[in-house]
Amino acid sequence: MNIAMHLQALAQISSGRILNCTIEGIGIALFAWILLRAFGRQNSGTQFAVWFSALLAIAMLPLLDNSALVRGHCTYLRCGCSWLQSV
Repeated sequence: MNIAMHLQALAQISSGRILNCTIEGIGIALFAWILLRAFGRQNSGTQFAVWFSALLAIAMLPLLDNSALVRGHCTYLRCGCSWLQSV
């Protein structure tokens, strides 16, 4: 039971960080798209490098988001999902 509680807490924290990083991820993807559009047609290697860099940046966002540690409380999104507590 103790391990299950730790896994549940880990799942809550990681899903909260992922949800909080969606806006920043969309911003990074839009920046990459605008960057590629601004410079016109590029070869496939350049496009791959830009999109892969954007993908890596988006993947690193939840790992670098330590605003919850700075403020001392959890900042993940709250939803009206009270039925989840009964499961």
